[in-house]
Amino acid sequence: MKHLQMPFMAVCGAVCMLLGSCDSQVKKEQQETSAETTAEKVNPPKDLISLKEAKGLYDNYSENRVPIIEAYESERESGDNFVVGRYASFDFQTIKQYVSFVEQEADKAGVEVESLRFYFSNKPDAQTYAGREVVHPRQNGIFIVPTMNDKERDQELGFYIGTDGKAQLIRDWSAAQKKQASIDRRREVNTAEASLNPLAWIHPMTLQGDGSLILNFSQSGPPPPDDF
Repeated sequence: MKHLQMPFMAVCGAVCMLLGSCDSQVKKEQQETSAETTAEKVNPPKDLISLKEAKGLYDNYSENRVPIIEAYESERESGDNFVVGRYASFDFQTIKQYVSFVEQEADKAGVEVESLRFYFSNKPDAQTYAGREVVHPRQNGIFIVPTMNDKERDQELGFYIGTDGKAQLIRDWSAAQKKQASIDRRREVNTAEASLNPLAWIHPMTLQGDGSLILNFSQSGPPPPDDF
C-alpha cells in the first residue's frame, strides 16, 4: 500500500502545481489585460462643444446662410425646389482607414502630419463627376487635405506624395497647373510662340505626379430629421 501511496501523492502534487501555475498564468493575463485597458483609455479632446453650443451654430447657419443659398439656387433654376444641404459625412471605417493611410504614406515620405484641413466644396450640376455618381448635385460638401510643416516657408501647407515617394506641396502643384493653363492659352493665340517653350507640351501631372491624399465625396444632403 505504501508503494501505491507514494506515486499517488506525487501525481496529486504535480496536479496541484500545474493548477497553481495555470491559475497564476490566468491572473497574470487578467492583470495585463486590465493594464492594457487602462492604458488605452482616451481622454475627451479639449475642443468638444456642448449640444447647446452645437444647436446655436446650426441655427446661425439656418438664419445667415440658408436663405442666401436658397435664393441663389432658385434664381439659377427657376421653379426648382432646392433644399440646402446641412451636413457632410464619411463612413466611420473610411475615416479610420484614411487616417491610417495618411500616417503610413507620411511616415514613408519622412514627414509628420500637422493637421487635417477640411475644405468647403460645391458639387457640380451633373449626374457624375470624376467617374463617380453625384448623389446631391449643387449641394455643398467638403474634402479633406492633410498638412505638413513647410520649413522653407515656415507655414503649414497641404501635401501629396510625388512620383519620387517624397512629400510635395499642393501649392506648388497648383502653381504648375496655372502655368500650364497660361501656356495653353498662349498656344491658342500663337502656336509658334508656344512651341518654343519646352514645357508647352508637357502636362504638369508628368512633372508633379499625383499621389493624392485628399479624401473627397463626403455624403451630404438636407437636414437629418432626427438632429437639432
